[in-house]
Amino acid sequence: MSTKLKRPPPQCDCRIHVRHRRIETVKEHGERKELVALIDELLNDLEKTEEELDHDEAILKGTWPNAVEILERALEKAKAKR
Repeated sequence: MSTKLKRPPPQCDCRIHVRHRRIETVKEHGERKELVALIDELLNDLEKTEEELDHDEAILKGTWPNAVEILERALEKAKAKR
C-alpha cells in the first residue's frame, strides 16, 4: 500500500513551481483538453532536456565534433573566474 504525502503547492513563481501548481490544479479539476495540453507541454520540455543532456554528454565523452574546443573554452572561462 502506497502512502503518498500530498505536499502543499510551493508559493514562489519559478517555472517549476508554477508548473507544479498547474499540474495539481489540472489533476483535480481539469478537463481532457487541459490534460492533453499539459501532457504535450511536458513532453516538449522532456524532449528538449534529453536533447541538451545528450549534447552535453557527447561533449564530455569527447564524441561531439568540436568537443575539445568547447571544453578548452569552458576551462579558460572557469580559470578566469578564479
